[in-house]
Amino acid sequence: MIFSFLIAIALYLGFLTLVGYFLGKGSTNMDFYLAGRGSKWWAVAFGMVGTTLSGITFISVPGWTLTNNWHYMQMVFGYVLGYWIIALVLLPIYYKNKVTTVYEVLVPVLGVSGRRAGAVLFLIARLIGASLRLYIVAFVMYEFIIGKSIPFPLLVLILVVIMWLYTFQGGIKTIVWTDVIQTIAMILALLITIWVAFSVAELSVSDLLSMPNAKVFNWDPNSPSYFWKYFVSGALFAVVMTGLDQDMMQKNLSCPSLQDSQKNVFVFSILLVVVNAVFMFLGLVLIGYAHHFSIPLPEKSDALFPSLAINHMPDIAGIAFLIGLIAAALSSADSAITGLTTSVMVDFNREGRWNRKLVHFSMAMIIGVMATVFFVLHNDAVISMLFRYSAYFYGPLLGLFVYALLGLKTPRALWVWLAIILSPVLTLGIEQLVENSLGYEFSFEHILLSAVITFFILLISGKRDKP
Repeated sequence: MIFSFLIAIALYLGFLTLVGYFLGKGSTNMDFYLAGRGSKWWAVAFGMVGTTLSGITFISVPGWTLTNNWHYMQMVFGYVLGYWIIALVLLPIYYKNKVTTVYEVLVPVLGVSGRRAGAVLFLIARLIGASLRLYIVAFVMYEFIIGKSIPFPLLVLILVVIMWLYTFQGGIKTIVWTDVIQTIAMILALLITIWVAFSVAELSVSDLLSMPNAKVFNWDPNSPSYFWKYFVSGALFAVVMTGLDQDMMQKNLSCPSLQDSQKNVFVFSILLVVVNAVFMFLGLVLIGYAHHFSIPLPEKSDALFPSLAINHMPDIAGIAFLIGLIAAALSSADSAITGLTTSVMVDFNREGRWNRKLVHFSMAMIIGVMATVFFVLHNDAVISMLFRYSAYFYGPLLGLFVYALLGLKTPRALWVWLAIILSPVLTLGIEQLVENSLGYEFSFEHILLSAVITFFILLISGKRDKP
């Protein structure tokens, strides 16, 4: 069984490396950053599904059916609104200014310091997020597949080197198409698992959809999963964590025209709803499968998909799960490495002396080292805290963009840096104070709060300089 898993994984990773090699031949820096602005919008739209649904999502979403019903779909509907705001508001600004990184639009108001501050926020948040996602995938492989037969750092190194190999030449030009492959692999993994479960167990679609776990909407204002709270959260997360994120926007900016890029976002937003609905349905299928064979449901919802697919289903389901998990993880991590490289080269490399391939290799290695550090920590509470608090960097980023796009007066450079440092700290303090004194739990509000604090620090910054 383990041998079959390893062969399937090796073949998949080898195929990606070959595709990356042939697509990347003869690529220039413009190809690496924006694919020469020649990407097919439909390929970008389809590949973006895999980029958005990371390895953490691949594992977690089916499991949320156990603990939170289908309430997550309320947030997905909010994503659609957020993506349409990106298409109709942000993309026209980016294309009008012919940017390579989205932080270039900050320069007219916030100057070079504002551009670099925005890029720093992106770099920190994306490094934490990408390394955590890589850690999760490597940990599942380490625990369930290779049986700890090779050291964890070596496993991470192998995954990082493979990502580096198929992206170091072509960058975004390669990733647009490898993400298409990885999205196909991920969707096939879901469909194969569902097919295997229906083939082996006596399951009925109508019975599954009538389960209490299939409830989508929650209209209780006092519930953490209240519809409007989830919907607004989804819209805000989409705008901030996609529209203001170089990693997520780079493929959109590689389309030949604004119209193509907008078509990509509109189609992608609909695809994302469909794929997430399949994820949620898979959660019902796994619960029904466990009940049919009297398999105890895991205590942790994240263990639902991996434990059943690998330990209680035919080998084909386990192989499909692993390939899908790797596809979801790599499609998120490879674009992160490329986005980080692009931001460093364009936003910080003013003299043009840095070597792009060396920067790309460095970004890949940093992510690998951070993933290994998470493994050494091996503390779920610490890791969850880091992942949660990485979102605090998007609030100041939102504040910078709102201030700059409103065309307000230019603040001193020092105040820009003070704003992005103080706002997360003040937000965390206010959040703790409100939760301890009023019992109110924050969710998306911390992003809005830190954005408002950033905005007002810039607004009251005193004497203005020219950018």
